[in-house]
Amino acid sequence: MNLLNIVKNYLPASLVQQTAQQTGESESSISNLLSAAIPSIVGGLIAKSQTDSEGLFSLVKSASNAGILTKLGSIVDVNQTSNAGSFNIWTILQQLFGDKLQSLISSLSAFAGVKESSAQTVLGLSGAATLGTVGSQVEQNNLDANGLNTFLQSQKSNLASWVPAGFDFSKIAGVLGLGSLFASGPLSEGNNISSTPPPPPSYSSHPEPPQKGNGWLVPLIILAALGGLIWYLMKSCDKEDTNTGNATVETPIAPTGDTANPQPQTPPATAGTMDASGNWVADWGAEQTIKLADGTELKVGQNSTEYKLYQFITDAGMQIDTVDKTKNWISFDRVYFETGKSVLTQESQNQIKNIALILKNYPQAAIKIGGYTDNTGDAAINKKISDERAKIVGKELVKSGAAAKQVVESVGYGPEHPIATNETEEGKAQNRRVDLKVASK
Repeated sequence: MNLLNIVKNYLPASLVQQTAQQTGESESSISNLLSAAIPSIVGGLIAKSQTDSEGLFSLVKSASNAGILTKLGSIVDVNQTSNAGSFNIWTILQQLFGDKLQSLISSLSAFAGVKESSAQTVLGLSGAATLGTVGSQVEQNNLDANGLNTFLQSQKSNLASWVPAGFDFSKIAGVLGLGSLFASGPLSEGNNISSTPPPPPSYSSHPEPPQKGNGWLVPLIILAALGGLIWYLMKSCDKEDTNTGNATVETPIAPTGDTANPQPQTPPATAGTMDASGNWVADWGAEQTIKLADGTELKVGQNSTEYKLYQFITDAGMQIDTVDKTKNWISFDRVYFETGKSVLTQESQNQIKNIALILKNYPQAAIKIGGYTDNTGDAAINKKISDERAKIVGKELVKSGAAAKQVVESVGYGPEHPIATNETEEGKAQNRRVDLKVASK
C-alpha cells in the first residue's frame, strides 16, 4: 500500500487551480510544492509514530472525526486562521516539526520559487490531506496505535524516493531521526545530514602514470584497441559493399533542446489514416463490449475513447494523478469540427453520446476537457478556437445526458502539447483534437 498515492487520490481535482488563484502563484509551482510537501508531512508522521504512537493515534483520529478530507478548500489560508472546527492543522505541524517548521516552509519556498506564505498554505493543505488520509486508513482498517505505527513504518523505505529531485529535506529528516533514509554516507555529528551530495567519480583526460613495472601494458592495450577498431571498420565496409541497395542505414538523430526540457506528457498518437476531410481516423483495434449498469451495451474498439474512459473509471488500480496535470489524458478519436470553426460535424455525435452515457452510469465520475490545434496560422487565434471547441464538446456531453457537474472544466491550449509532428499533413491531423482527463471517479 503506497500512502503517497492514497493521499494524492484524496486531493480534490480543482485544488491546484484554486490554491494557485488564492496565492497568486502558477499552477505548476503549486504542483511542485505539493510533490515536496506531502512526503515531508509523511516523514513527520513516521518520526512522531516512532516516539509517540499513542499521541499520533489521537491526532489522526481527531482528523478523521473532523471530516477534514471534505474541507480541504477551507481549512488553511495564507494567514493560518482557518480551521475545521476544533481541529487546528498548524498546532499539529508544530508538534511534528517543532522549531524546524519555519525551516521547512523556507525550504519549500526556495524549492518551488514561491513566496513563503504560499509554501505555508500548501504545507497546511498537505498536512490536512495527509492527516485525514491516515485517519481514514485507521477507520477503514480498524487500526489501534500499534497498528498505525506498523502501517507508517512500512512506508519508511519508500520515503526517500518520494522526495522530488532538487528538494533538500535531509536536514529536517536528520532532526526527526529519519536522516539515514536521505544520507549518502554516515550521519555527521549531531545527527545532521550534509545537503551536499558526494562528488561524482573523476574522469581525468590525463590519466595517472602506470605503476612501475607495468609500463609496457598501456601501449599494448592501446595497440590492441586500434587493431580491433580497424578490423571492425573493414568488416563494416565489406558488408556494405556486398549488400548495396539492400542495407538499411540508421541515421542517428541529433539531440535537440527538447531533450533537456521535455514537453508535458500527452496522449500518444495512434495508428490510423487521414480521411478526405483532413480528419485523423484512428485505428479502433479489436471490438470490445462495454456493459453499463443500466443494461446498455456499447460495441467499441479496444483503442477507442469510450473503452479507455470506461477502463480508467472502473479499474481501481488506475489512479488519478492530481499533482502532475499532464498525466491521464485520453484523446477523442471520433470527434471532428468544420475547418477553422467551432462547429461539430454530425458524425461526432455518436461518440459524444457514448461518452455521456458512460458518465451517466458513473455519476461520481467527472472529466476535464482540453482542445488543441495544429501550428498552422496565428497561435492566439488557434488557442481561442481550441477553447471554443473544448467548451462545445462539454456542452454537448451535458445535452446528451451527462450531469453538468461531471464536466468540471473545458480549456483550449491551441498548438501546445502536440502528439505528432506538424511537418506532415497526417501529423497536423492528429494534433487537431479534443482530449479528456478523468478528474474524479
